[in-house]
Amino acid sequence: MERLLVIEDNKMLCDNIVYLLQKSGYDAVGRYNGEEGIQAALRFKPSLIVCDIELPSIDGYEVLGRLSSNNDTALIPFIFLSGRVEKDDIRKGMNLGADDYIPKPIKPFELLASVESRLAKAKIVRKKTLADGKFNFKDVTEFYEYLKQNGRILNARPNTHIYRAEQKIKDIYLLLSGVVKVFSIDNKDKELISQLIKPNEMFGLGGLGKQSHYVNNASTVTESEVAVISLEKFNEILYENREVNELIIDILSKSLGGMSQQLSQMAYGSVRYRTAQVLLKLSNESEEGAILRIPRQELASLAGIAKETVTRTLQEFKNDGLVDIKGRSIMVRDVESLKKIG
Repeated sequence: MERLLVIEDNKMLCDNIVYLLQKSGYDAVGRYNGEEGIQAALRFKPSLIVCDIELPSIDGYEVLGRLSSNNDTALIPFIFLSGRVEKDDIRKGMNLGADDYIPKPIKPFELLASVESRLAKAKIVRKKTLADGKFNFKDVTEFYEYLKQNGRILNARPNTHIYRAEQKIKDIYLLLSGVVKVFSIDNKDKELISQLIKPNEMFGLGGLGKQSHYVNNASTVTESEVAVISLEKFNEILYENREVNELIIDILSKSLGGMSQQLSQMAYGSVRYRTAQVLLKLSNESEEGAILRIPRQELASLAGIAKETVTRTLQEFKNDGLVDIKGRSIMVRDVESLKKIG
């Protein structure tokens, strides 16, 4: 599902546009000023941005200029909204790199047509860039974008197995949304979790070496979206381009470093620290209000502690105002305080 970002200071209009896009099958989010919009774009890497020109403090022109100067967001299609209809205003936006300009009041069919057209054009441009087996990725963001556009998309419910230990390696995975756990099973059938995968992280990379079978298991913790690319295609990309090899080495290095850090946290971190870290991972460290629906036993397994201990710790977090608890649902209320727990 394509994620779109709407930046509009009129809260009602912004919410209406987001609702229209969501009803049309897009994963849309809204921000009410330019600075928040820039931060959201850098964080979420949306497929397309719809932005008003007349924003307080930072106007739409500056938003576009700052995003265009950043390699991670420079190629994102950008549609301007404005009550201004003078040619000079339109020309200024286009000269800055805007892809379209839609006047207010907005006509829903016109906005949707522009969004669909710009997304389709962006997809064609990306495929042309990668045509004829020439994989010219400038950075890891472009590489991940290729995987998203060319991989098979798997939408999985919680507790869906992605792969199992000893299964022959056929695919490599990139998590787009949700959380995936990587684990092994001991001789008492107990799960030993080695890593929690969050969005924009790869997993199943054991197939890049001589290993022909997965050495561990991977399954979803929450509802997740995963891009799947065949090992054959993945190896083809590696052999085609030395720069891609360097990117993969960097990804593997960070992945192994993250795994080592998570294992150290599991072994030596306090109960409160481990529980906080799992909650942050499950919520992708997003803003307050993230709602997690996860059984306490699963949460305990992820934190490496007993179910009774995690239940008691959650109650402490609730008393401290860090979370709200209703049945099996946990609402994260204070991300920053959770991050500070040592």
